[in-house]
Amino acid sequence: MESHYCRENTDKLYLEEDFKSKTEVYELYKEKCIADSVTPLSMFSFSREMDANNIGLFKRRKDQDVQAVKLCPKLEVSTAYYKTKLQVHNFTMYNLKTHQSKNFMWNESEGELCSSVFATCIVKHLESFLNIKVKPVVLWSDSCGYQNKNNILSNALSLLATKYSVTVEQKYLEKGHTQMECDSTHSLIERRLKGKDMYLPTDYINIIKDARKNPFPLDVEYLNHTYFLNFEDINCKRYNSIRPGSKKNDLKVNNLRCLKYEANGEIFYKCKFADNYELLPQRQKAVDINYVPKPLYQERLKIKKVKWTHLQEFKSVLPKDVHFFYDALQYEEKGKVKECGKPKTVEEDPDEISDSEKPKVERSIGKKPTTKSEKAANNIKMNQVAKVKLNYKIKQNQKSGKENKKKPEECRKSDRTKK
Repeated sequence: MESHYCRENTDKLYLEEDFKSKTEVYELYKEKCIADSVTPLSMFSFSREMDANNIGLFKRRKDQDVQAVKLCPKLEVSTAYYKTKLQVHNFTMYNLKTHQSKNFMWNESEGELCSSVFATCIVKHLESFLNIKVKPVVLWSDSCGYQNKNNILSNALSLLATKYSVTVEQKYLEKGHTQMECDSTHSLIERRLKGKDMYLPTDYINIIKDARKNPFPLDVEYLNHTYFLNFEDINCKRYNSIRPGSKKNDLKVNNLRCLKYEANGEIFYKCKFADNYELLPQRQKAVDINYVPKPLYQERLKIKKVKWTHLQEFKSVLPKDVHFFYDALQYEEKGKVKECGKPKTVEEDPDEISDSEKPKVERSIGKKPTTKSEKAANNIKMNQVAKVKLNYKIKQNQKSGKENKKKPEECRKSDRTKK
């Protein structure tokens, strides 16, 4: 599992939330070692290895619109911990006036955790109310960048405000003080999940519906890849940035506390709740307010092959009537991944790249990056190419060293010949 706030900047890995302490993990590890006739490490060495590999225990945050990642299948079997599972996501929106709690659920083969996915859920949910009655909208959320505080969502909300001639306010709670009504929904769901096996992602639907009785049951909508729209489309890009400054030491996006989207396309901001709204110092571009974003995905997403293999192995302990779901999953071909609806080529294992393939790898990153995400991806690719070159040089040096190395007897014969 990945970190909530720093998903793009961290390589921290989290174990499933079933584990409450390292001791529990260690006991399961010892059972596995005994079963495999292997001598286990000491508790001290085991703990040190976990820290060295940047592995931690998952701790549920109290400030998330997105519930902690659920896994499927969820089984009360110890051997299940050693296999990767399908991730199931739940994005919650809570109406403070009516106490209606809407839960949007999807699994990783239907959509990712990216800005367009969340923008789609938010915009479509708000439209369901604005189509009935137009009135000002106020959104409260945490400050998670890729989820709530980015120009993709801001452009989507700006277009929504123009389309319905309404004012939309987006307010960010301060980190560490962001417990919301969404958390109560997640808590109810977690209680209902205890001790229950989940064979399919859709099994979570009934759990969510039964989690609350009053004032009325929780609402849940299970999504597939056709639901999500591409709000990164250039035709939706009214603003290139929502940063309230432009120079090096000016205010940055993470300083924002409130954004207000007006029907005329203007965006106002605050960096403190007590401040007055100021006009965002960014140039507004002309866009077609009637433009409908294209689908984010053209097909169902592919999962990693190792995960697909593990899911197939789970079928031996799953009821036969659920096998169809896992049979329909597809895994990615080597070197291909899908990221936010866009196919992206990545480098093969450095040890498996031939000389003829090396120039292709270098050319694949030759395009000058423009956005922050593209620059980050480019840096990763550059590091991978550097590793390829380094491994290539090492192999060449090893190869030349073997060719030039002579046996002692051959060396002596050569010396006698020279004499």
